[in-house]
Amino acid sequence: MKRRVTLVALTLALAMLPVQASWGAASSPSLVAVIGGGLDGHASMYPSGVAVDPAGNIYVADAGNDRVCRFAPDGSEDWCQGSRGPKAPGRFENPRDVAFLAGEVYVADTGYNRVQVLDARTGDPLAVWPTRFGTIMGISAGKDGSGGNVILVTETSADKVRVYTTEGSLIRSIGQGSGSGPGQLSQPRDAATDDAGNIYVADYRNSRVAVFSPTGAWIGGWGVNGTGPGQFKRPYGVDLDQDGDVYVADSNNYIHRFHWDGRQADFVRTYGSPGTGSGRFSMLRRVAVGTSDATGTVRVHGADLWTYKVEVFAGNGSYVRTVGGRPPAEGFFNEPHGVAADDQYVYVVDMVNQRVQRFSSSTYAFQLAWGERGWGEGNPGFNWPKGVAISTNGGSPSVWVADTKNNRVTEFWPDGTPTGRRFGKVGAAVGQLRWPFAVVPSGTRLVVVDSNNDRVQLWDPSGPSVVWTATEGAGIPFAKPKAVAVSGGLAFVADTQNDRVVVLDAATGSFVRAFGADRLRSADGVAVEPWSGDVWVSDSVLHRLVEFSGTGTWLQSVGGLGTATGRFNKPRHLAIVRTGAGAGLLFAVDSWNDRVQVFGISG
Repeated sequence: MKRRVTLVALTLALAMLPVQASWGAASSPSLVAVIGGGLDGHASMYPSGVAVDPAGNIYVADAGNDRVCRFAPDGSEDWCQGSRGPKAPGRFENPRDVAFLAGEVYVADTGYNRVQVLDARTGDPLAVWPTRFGTIMGISAGKDGSGGNVILVTETSADKVRVYTTEGSLIRSIGQGSGSGPGQLSQPRDAATDDAGNIYVADYRNSRVAVFSPTGAWIGGWGVNGTGPGQFKRPYGVDLDQDGDVYVADSNNYIHRFHWDGRQADFVRTYGSPGTGSGRFSMLRRVAVGTSDATGTVRVHGADLWTYKVEVFAGNGSYVRTVGGRPPAEGFFNEPHGVAADDQYVYVVDMVNQRVQRFSSSTYAFQLAWGERGWGEGNPGFNWPKGVAISTNGGSPSVWVADTKNNRVTEFWPDGTPTGRRFGKVGAAVGQLRWPFAVVPSGTRLVVVDSNNDRVQLWDPSGPSVVWTATEGAGIPFAKPKAVAVSGGLAFVADTQNDRVVVLDAATGSFVRAFGADRLRSADGVAVEPWSGDVWVSDSVLHRLVEFSGTGTWLQSVGGLGTATGRFNKPRHLAIVRTGAGAGLLFAVDSWNDRVQVFGISG
């Protein structure tokens, strides 16, 4: 999807960064501009989970804004709890689901691998469970076989549903291994119980609902793979109404309602349909069934993640209202990560919003954006992209994007149109990638940072084929590298969890040297001054930029944690554009401040 507007959040200033230390002739960067900033790049919500209480209040796991919110039955906001920041009670990292029980809200705090409990009236934090989970995607309140209250936590990475007391003590685990056989689960996303304590699981990769007894014995299930009413294409959410009917939020963007008699499921109706308008879904995630008021009027709620809204329906399927729905503004960001620039354009990877935005290099005015959420080999969308680079492509400029969670690298023309070239699929073998974080041209080839495989590769995109691989097996033990810059025949790799920069021969991938471990707590971005060979590194733990000579001598550290210009909150990728003899512009992605800061540098 391509969009064009002419406005941009732009702050022009002449200021000096706060310099923490300096050495020799290193001159401090001066602020030139700020691109983005503020909250306009955030949608009204990114609802991954939804729950309702008996009064009809709506609770939303707002994954992209790292918070949980409560809305009144009419859709007006009551409170929101959470923000970006260090791990602490009441703060969340990508919360994926919520559950309501007896005046408390239970939150699947996915990024922090934990469950938090909030006061449903105020949103105040009450408790943090001590258990450290793998990847938890779902949470719900239910009943055990005796009618007691339990909390179900869907631990997707373990192919299990865990049953807990309301205080967080494990009772049992549901699921008999990974697979598609009776009792097995494959990447489950959600679970719910009926009044008898039977457990219904949204068995995602098996495209079915799996049913277990309160003690975890396999009862049965149902599911027909397809896109029509009553058919599944990877169900994501499940809930039951007071009569025991089962509601399934499916990835084909329908909510399906079934009557299950213990042996078979009879299809009743659907709620919503694929699309972007009122009463439609573009990426349905969860379903919650409740009432709207004391009269007991049934309401069915669907969390539509990437159209930023919760859709509400009556029990008969008719549309009632939309909660939320405001998209992120163009020219602004939500956790930007990658940046590339030349004398014409600046490209920024707007990670949470699953898009790339282009700005003028002379005025920093917004020009266009492209991208939308999508995953899978045949889907053109982005899945949490991290890196971007500009290539001359034999004379015709193009843009390469590291589409991180799609495990691929894709080429576009400057207007966002795909060129038709892309490479990579998930895996660790030659020609495969696992979460590429960065891509940078080296002549007609591309250096790719293959982060979760702990390696760096040189690709020839014309094949595509891998020319060389630098990894532990080749004597270079990387630990989650996340960025790379190429200059003067050398590749400078931000070896993130080893807190250093590793320098490779760009032609062969052989080790040259490493530096920075005595000055860095993390290495998240790297760029090289073409006139001096000095190396700039972003440190997201200490929230600063660090300059080294090309041979690794520390020159200066600038920045520090803050929201004022010249300070940073989780700086990520960097880019440098030469503007004259011994001078240029340094573009620094200031991720958690939702902006890119532009500095003049020289020396």
